[in-house]
Amino acid sequence: MEKTNFENIILYFVKYPEIGRIKTRLAKHLEASEVMRLYKKLAEINLKTLENLQTKETEIIICYDPFRSKEDYQSWLCFQGRYCAQMGENNGDRFKNVFLKFFSNQVSKIIAVGSDTLELEPVLVDMAFDRLKDHEVVMGPAKDGGYYLIGFSQKHFKLFDKMPWNTRQLCRKMRDCLEEEKIPYALIAELDDLDEPSRQEVGNNEWF
Repeated sequence: MEKTNFENIILYFVKYPEIGRIKTRLAKHLEASEVMRLYKKLAEINLKTLENLQTKETEIIICYDPFRSKEDYQSWLCFQGRYCAQMGENNGDRFKNVFLKFFSNQVSKIIAVGSDTLELEPVLVDMAFDRLKDHEVVMGPAKDGGYYLIGFSQKHFKLFDKMPWNTRQLCRKMRDCLEEEKIPYALIAELDDLDEPSRQEVGNNEWF
């Protein structure tokens, strides 16, 4: 467990934009170089969105996939805050290990956000923190059945052990587990991600 002087933490999960390592579903529709360009741009946009939320109460931590070094991410993102390598054999382990690393008695709310979400806005993350005042878990569902945001005000991180990662049943399974264990949770707006947009949708998106 690492110490922090912040009450709220945003964990930004990101991969290095390298051909063959990112957005493999999208690569079925677009050239590999275009997939890399789109993901790189969107990850940068979403980080800037989150930086608007950084205050004396809220810290942003870059949680990076360690197939590239921390220095590579620092050079790419130019973010001056903390970086933390994701550790674990699968997505569940990686999420759980990072949450356990930074959740403490001082931290009252901790939220993870993905880097490939379309139309992420500061108001949604603010809303997620607000929901955690009265709920122990909050989720932002993705239209493909996963989620682009998940947050906790209590240590329910064992939930990550039970999830069908990389399937369209992920968010539904998480909700089923929360309801079975009677854990109060809330949902915020559903958003799309960069996995399977059409060529027309990608080409017309003003962000790119």
